[in-house]
Amino acid sequence: MNNIIRLVIIYSCERMKILNKYEDIDRGLFFFNEGVVKPKISQFLSSNCKKLEMVISDKPEVKKIFEDWDEEKIKFEFLHYFWDFMQEQPIGYNTALLKHCNLSQKKLEAFMSRLMAEVKQVRSDYEFLDDYYEFAEQFSVSSLLSKDKLNESIFTYYRIFYELETKKPQLSMKEVNELFLKFIQQVPYYSPFIRKYLTTFSREPHHLSLTVPLNFSQGMLLDTLFHFLFQFIQELFYVGYFKIDLMSEKSPKDLKFKNLYEQQQIDRFEETTRIMDTLFNSLPSEQLKSYQVSVTNKAIDITLISLLFKQCQTQFDNDVLFYQDYFETSFLKDFYEIAPYKMGENSKKKATHMNKVFFKFLKHGFEAQGFTVDIKTAGAIDKWTLKIAYGKEKFLEMTGEQIRMNYKNRKLKKLFNYE
Repeated sequence: MNNIIRLVIIYSCERMKILNKYEDIDRGLFFFNEGVVKPKISQFLSSNCKKLEMVISDKPEVKKIFEDWDEEKIKFEFLHYFWDFMQEQPIGYNTALLKHCNLSQKKLEAFMSRLMAEVKQVRSDYEFLDDYYEFAEQFSVSSLLSKDKLNESIFTYYRIFYELETKKPQLSMKEVNELFLKFIQQVPYYSPFIRKYLTTFSREPHHLSLTVPLNFSQGMLLDTLFHFLFQFIQELFYVGYFKIDLMSEKSPKDLKFKNLYEQQQIDRFEETTRIMDTLFNSLPSEQLKSYQVSVTNKAIDITLISLLFKQCQTQFDNDVLFYQDYFETSFLKDFYEIAPYKMGENSKKKATHMNKVFFKFLKHGFEAQGFTVDIKTAGAIDKWTLKIAYGKEKFLEMTGEQIRMNYKNRKLKKLFNYE
């Protein structure tokens, strides 16, 4: 579990560094997507697919974990396909989705070839597109398209961590597995670096395959191995949740074989964990920084809260600058006591407002996972307190000063910026 959250930390920090370096990348992508790509994809799907909705399964245990595909999700998937195609990255097509949309891979790729030609013909002398062109040479565009669910994934992680560590668990192991599979769907893992590998999963029999070209660049092989192991853990949880014996491909009935099956699953997880522990120490220097501040449970707490603080600080700054245009999409909008654009120029007052919003945001996030949260935000910010518990059991406590100093420490280690 901790190795998964370490991957989240590593790639979330890399994503923040990239977005800080290429400040206009979102503007450039908006320009291409809204002006050219999305309208063409909508038109293409409308002319081929009778119904832009897809039911994943009628089985209740599957519906608990995997949501059905609505029109927005389907279009979003094809948007990912296009940008991976545009950057010549290998694509793991969802064959069930293509069949549902009455599309062959050949027909889809012919459409994407035409669309790629249109994108390349778009006027490119706008200054704000400079960041896009520089970014696209070394980073994956599709990694920036997904909705940012870092915040949700961190709060879900803490609930799972509590259940695994406490002596008084509130959930059954089946419910913990359900929560983990939901957590996996929230995780913003996908590497921002251009991919040259492809990981595919097949059932009956269950197996995971990896295709890697030999002409890989420095760091790509390690990135590939992490992605493969991430998928491997995900699928182990999947077969564990549905109680599938990987030897017989059936659900074990006999108690003796059930216990053997569970031990085999534990052995697989332990071996995967040992491999990941070794790989972490081989990371390139930039990514190694993020791992080195996430080795112990306490260090993970400090880094995760600092990541959440950085997320809130960035959102707060955007709300102050663009409040009236973007307020409805701000994840902080429910926590303001005063509209951001009315806060004036006093930096001390802004800092107080921002920290108060952050404490409220933490309270809301942890309470949504069943924790009890007590915050005190009177007086100097350094004296503020955050106390998180589950029932009567203490879980996490921090002061305003600890949060500030921890964030300052992580910032000095250049976790959020290259320079």
